[in-house]
Amino acid sequence: MNRTICEGCNNAKDDDWVLCKTCQKKTLRRLTEIPKLHTILGSDPWLKAPQRVESERPSRSANRGAPANLHVLSLLDKRTDVRSVLRPWVEEINERLKLDSSPPSDVQGLCDRLIELLPWCASNHPAAGDLVQEVRTQYVALDRVVTGARVPPSPVPCPVVLPETGACQGTLLLQFDGAVSCRDCGSVWPYESWQRLGALLAT
Repeated sequence: MNRTICEGCNNAKDDDWVLCKTCQKKTLRRLTEIPKLHTILGSDPWLKAPQRVESERPSRSANRGAPANLHVLSLLDKRTDVRSVLRPWVEEINERLKLDSSPPSDVQGLCDRLIELLPWCASNHPAAGDLVQEVRTQYVALDRVVTGARVPPSPVPCPVVLPETGACQGTLLLQFDGAVSCRDCGSVWPYESWQRLGALLAT
């Protein structure tokens, strides 16, 4: 029995398709834009720096604000970013189509592969609606950070547990050299360390 409702948006569609043409076009556009947004996010230090109201650039002075928008760091970590969402789709579709090719490891390659597979998904995949929604979620998350309004961040608590007093009550501060420190307990993390710390603290 043919379904007359699009799995992606619940609007009317052609009988031979799982997805309507609008969802197909939007998903294609998002898959085209995601690698660009991901590249911008990874190459612009300002986007990972403390957020400020509107378009104000972060101050160049030390000890200003939170160490980063920690959510941004999770959007760049291969364990939690768009790759962790798109790769299972490529793997699952490859299995359905009995293709031996391994999924690409980079964002561009994964998006290119899903663009190639989208026509088949739009007409055959029973969970094509889930693909549409997951691609949309990833696109919106990246677009909101890259092009959205900058807002003041919440303070980031220090994760250090002191043997004498327990959990440190301080907050993390970004230094001009990229390191992160806590004024209360004196702990300092170099730039590379707070990137890993940010992925763990991201919620």
